[in-house]
Amino acid sequence: MRDERGVPVRDERGSAALETVILVPGFMLFIALMVAGARLHLARGEVVDAAAGGARAASLEVSAAAASRAAREHVVRELHGTCSPVVATDTVQFARPVGTAARVSVQVRCEVGFTDVVLPGLPGRIVVTGEADQILDSYRRRR
Repeated sequence: MRDERGVPVRDERGSAALETVILVPGFMLFIALMVAGARLHLARGEVVDAAAGGARAASLEVSAAAASRAAREHVVRELHGTCSPVVATDTVQFARPVGTAARVSVQVRCEVGFTDVVLPGLPGRIVVTGEADQILDSYRRRR
C-alpha cells in the first residue's frame, strides 16, 4: 500500500494490542510493589507503636514480672491480626532503689506475610522490629 505521494504506508493494525501486552505487566508489577511497600510501612508503624505502648504499660507496674506480663499483653492486643509478635522486656532496672532514675525497655519482633502479594523476588515473610523504652517513676514503689 502506498499513499498519494507513492510512499509505502505502514499497516498499524495490532499495535494497540502489542502496546497493551507490553505495558500491562509493567503496570501490574508497579501496583504490586506499591501494595507491598504500603503493607511494610504500615506494619513497621504498628510494631513501633505497640512497642511504645508496651513500654508504657510496663512502666506503670511495680514489679519486674508484672511489667513483663503487662508489656506482652499490650503488644499482643495491639498487633492482633497483624502478626504473632515476640516480645522481649528488659526489666533489670526495676531492682534499683526508689529515688534513682530507671528505665524499662520493650523490643518487639514480628514477621509480616507477603505470600498474597505476587511480586518476583519478594520473600514470603519479612521481619519487622520495634523498640521503645520508658522512664520509671523515681518515687514509685518497686519490687
